[in-house]
Amino acid sequence: MAADRGLLDFDAPVTKYWPEFGQGGKENAMVSMMLDHSVGVPAVREKLKHQGAYDYDYMCDVLAREEAFWKPGTTQTATTA
Repeated sequence: MAADRGLLDFDAPVTKYWPEFGQGGKENAMVSMMLDHSVGVPAVREKLKHQGAYDYDYMCDVLAREEAFWKPGTTQTATTA
């Protein structure tokens, strides 16, 4: 619905809407990669504070700082050797 109304561009970089996300190998991530789960952040490595998952601003900061597990857009799941 947001895309239909011109409020969200799937082909735009995530940083257009969320500048802080553009770090840790995610600088070139596109909105479409967020939606198809290929952006490279399937989880967070750091231990979350108690009840952190329920704190919107805290989780936005944690996800923005998280380094990509893989190059965004290359796969939808992490691979192991």
